[in-house]
Amino acid sequence: MLRAMRAALALTSLFVALSAHAQVDADAAGVQRWFERTLLSLAPDGDGVRVQSAPGLASTLPSAPSERAVSVGGELARLLSPSLLQVVELRAVDAAGVRADFRTTRRPPGGVETRVLGGFAAAFTDPLHLAVAAGDPAAAAAQLAAGADPDQAGHHGRPPLLVAAWRGDLATTLVLLDAGAAVDQTDIEGVTPLMRAVGQPATFAALLEAGADAEQQDARRQTVWTAAIRHPEAVAALLRTKPSPARLHAALRLAAAAGPVEVVRALLAAGADPAAPPLDVDGRPATGYFALPIVDYARRRDDGLGPTVERLLVEAGAPVPAGPTPAAEE
Repeated sequence: MLRAMRAALALTSLFVALSAHAQVDADAAGVQRWFERTLLSLAPDGDGVRVQSAPGLASTLPSAPSERAVSVGGELARLLSPSLLQVVELRAVDAAGVRADFRTTRRPPGGVETRVLGGFAAAFTDPLHLAVAAGDPAAAAAQLAAGADPDQAGHHGRPPLLVAAWRGDLATTLVLLDAGAAVDQTDIEGVTPLMRAVGQPATFAALLEAGADAEQQDARRQTVWTAAIRHPEAVAALLRTKPSPARLHAALRLAAAAGPVEVVRALLAAGADPAAPPLDVDGRPATGYFALPIVDYARRRDDGLGPTVERLLVEAGAPVPAGPTPAAEE
């Protein structure tokens, strides 16, 4: 799980590792980055602090004096990191935000080992982002009418429109677009609202209609097509934007490797050429894994759809290797 995490910048908060041990430091960095990448909102809630994550789950941590930590497990622990985090200790709450520790408990032979993985200090979320994270378009409209900036950055640099798109909240998305929100404003990893709206057909279509750029790349040089390729509704919407032949072919290669059969058929029907030479994101000849014959992607599938996808590609003119293709470095 930690290997899959990308390096990220701090949100508007300061994260501090609390241990000098190298492995603990590595774990701390991973937990902190995971937390900042999934946190949507943080707000006072009675005697506690309400934490909401990207999947839409939320939990309230009870507040405690700074000299006495409160251990919180259960829903919040599962919300933050099911495979690693077991306890969050809330250290202090003030008017600006919250300070807390991540802890994990392991059970090595002969005893129990508890380690502090890291600490964080997070500012409370601004009112517009709170309204958007809560899925309250009326409250969001009221904040905008009062002068809130529709493009102000929140946790992880996310603009309100990205949060609304991630939640699949069409009503709030339209409120923000009507207020002039920039449709392609990104978070600190270059992720756009359109990328976050994949899997939310109505919101995805609304963003495209508002002019979202389907070719914009994130920090990993991926476009929305990478995530959309597993979602037939998203691909259908993207095809209505009349993508270039090069984009169609690149999408077909993605679909051959991991897309539903329905997506492969749609791309072929739209004119994707399975015999076209593979190119990289800069239009140069691809190398390594990305230069494999397109039928090889179908042959490498382990979901049982490979033979069907291969047949569709070959029937559409894909070249078939004369023999086994040498393994390419992935």
